[in-house]
Amino acid sequence: MLGSPFSLWLAVAAGGALGAIARYALALTIAPRSLGGASINGTVVANVLGCLLIGLLVPVVGRGEGVWRSLLIVGLLGSLTTFSTFSLETVELLQRRAHAAAVANVVGSVVLGAAAVAIGLAVATRLVRDAP
Repeated sequence: MLGSPFSLWLAVAAGGALGAIARYALALTIAPRSLGGASINGTVVANVLGCLLIGLLVPVVGRGEGVWRSLLIVGLLGSLTTFSTFSLETVELLQRRAHAAAVANVVGSVVLGAAAVAIGLAVATRLVRDAP
């Protein structure tokens, strides 16, 4: 069942709300138990859980459009972690034997993502420091 465009948007919104709540609950639950209170452990759990769930759900709900895919894959897992989508795309490239593209996807996402964070932090820090 594909659903109307409105129902797909509504499913994404509902799944996104659930995923955001799940992400927040993981951060509250896991961060206090992590080494030194570092929240990275909550992030790792969210990313790994999202990867497990996307692996379990894609064969069931499919890769096309549909209300269940919009709710669970795009909304819930998209809000919980985009790392699961990134990982799925990397595995699909490897399954198609597009090894160079898979490596480029991993290196590009991690290196460019980290560089973008560093640039954003530097720009924002300078703007805040130079603000009147």
